[in-house]
Amino acid sequence: MKFKKLSINEQIYTEENLDDIIKICHKITLKHGGPLGDMNEKDLEKKYKRKNEYLIRDLITALSICHNVTPVYENDQKTLQASSPDEFALVSFAESLNFQLKNRDEYRIVITNSMNKDEEYDILACFPFSSETKRMGILVKHLESNKIIFYLKGADVIMANKVRPIYKAIVNDECDNLAREGLRTLVIGQKFITNDQYLFWKSMYDKACVSLVNRA
Repeated sequence: MKFKKLSINEQIYTEENLDDIIKICHKITLKHGGPLGDMNEKDLEKKYKRKNEYLIRDLITALSICHNVTPVYENDQKTLQASSPDEFALVSFAESLNFQLKNRDEYRIVITNSMNKDEEYDILACFPFSSETKRMGILVKHLESNKIIFYLKGADVIMANKVRPIYKAIVNDECDNLAREGLRTLVIGQKFITNDQYLFWKSMYDKACVSLVNRA
């Protein structure tokens, strides 16, 4: 698989825009050491349209984090081990934009951003892709900002029902337009989680994990 197009806020970025994407990511990373640089918990109650440059940075971060790829080092050479060519292609694309996957284990992901600085993320929960769910999710905590973020990626037929209702038609239209060009589509989303929301979810999740009845 090879990157062809990104659709963000109904604006298309192609292979010809890669230099622009790199410059945008570098600009935002220079201002903020992690994703969601323009938001804090108080902003969650506000309704405003985020600038594309922040969404682009967040998207590339999502590609660097929401996957099952592991970097392996041998003789100072790094190779990416992935369960599928698709996962390998997405992480490789993020690396071509100067977001390098440095380390990954069961508990933490470290990426080196375009400022050549490490961003560390604790893995709070991981939901692998399955043929039944047709999506993959990961819940992480960015250690520098303490922001908790849920990343989700999957098929458009699934993801269109995961976004806010006002965005459902946009997701469907954009994916249909890309599919008509013969392109495979993948929808990527993120959600900023407050600490209180996480603690409430965690208590329910832990109970489900040990339950024989209500695991679903």
